[in-house]
Amino acid sequence: MDADLTPTMDRQIAGGTLPERVFKSSSAAEALNRGELDAQISYARRYPRSLALFKQRALTMIKLDADTAASCYYALPRRQRQEDGSFKRVTITGPSIRLAEIASTAWGNIRAAGFCVSETDEEVTARGWCIDLETNNAQIVEVSRRIVDRRGRRFPEDMVTSTRNAACAIARRNAIYAVIPRAFIKPLEEAAKKVASGDAKTLAEGRARAIAAFAEEGVSIQALLDKLERRGVEDIDLEDLGLLGGLLNAIKEKETTIEAEFKTTPAPETGSRSQALAETVRRRREATEQAAGRGPEPPTTHPFADPETSPEPPASSDEGPKSSSS
Repeated sequence: MDADLTPTMDRQIAGGTLPERVFKSSSAAEALNRGELDAQISYARRYPRSLALFKQRALTMIKLDADTAASCYYALPRRQRQEDGSFKRVTITGPSIRLAEIASTAWGNIRAAGFCVSETDEEVTARGWCIDLETNNAQIVEVSRRIVDRRGRRFPEDMVTSTRNAACAIARRNAIYAVIPRAFIKPLEEAAKKVASGDAKTLAEGRARAIAAFAEEGVSIQALLDKLERRGVEDIDLEDLGLLGGLLNAIKEKETTIEAEFKTTPAPETGSRSQALAETVRRRREATEQAAGRGPEPPTTHPFADPETSPEPPASSDEGPKSSSS
């Protein structure tokens, strides 16, 4: 899409009613020339998106934590006049810029940008465009924001810059939502609200519960990562949590075993380990006493002590062969 073709596309989209504007072409728009666009469309059609994978990826990012979920929608309290003349407080909600970023990343094969096209003494105007490379569906949206207060006084320069950046972000958001069907955006917005309000668990909480559940079965974190073929805990996504939940149920229902799934050997029971340690200490004491020429005495070493770190008994002062440990 060449920058010099943008005004022509604007007039076509607006039915010839969109006025001409002198604007600064964006570097992103200039880079997306006709040849690159054709190559990207060919690549997108060779590797089409999966709607199931889009939903999984988007929910994984939304449910990362409560703060991320809370940033995925906006809420504006307003007073709405009723038929009897009274006012009722209503809340206007909608998907935010952050959710647009998540949706476009998960959607794939999509290009979007926003940039300022004009600025007057009273307002700034930004243009956002978005194109779906698979369907060749392109949308251009413009957003204007005032940069004067109620008395007509111009904002300070830093506020003008903030307003300009906000207009660009809003224009890009609206263009993305004009390309990605709202039927896919609405469920993501509702999921974000549930996570932010505490009605749904975050991905971090799900990971912690899964790790704790398998730890009780003697499975280490590294064994879980090897099973899932992941490099780290942060790479565990919602699909992995579903797999771990089903695997844990299968283990509990005796459909499979820990040893078979994780190639491990069962840890010895506490009682048998204690007995083995006590037996090792007893045999060592008997050998020491026999070498010293004395009869067996009650062991002074604690039966649960580690025989490798327990201190050796003092050597006998009697004449005879020196004690040796076995």
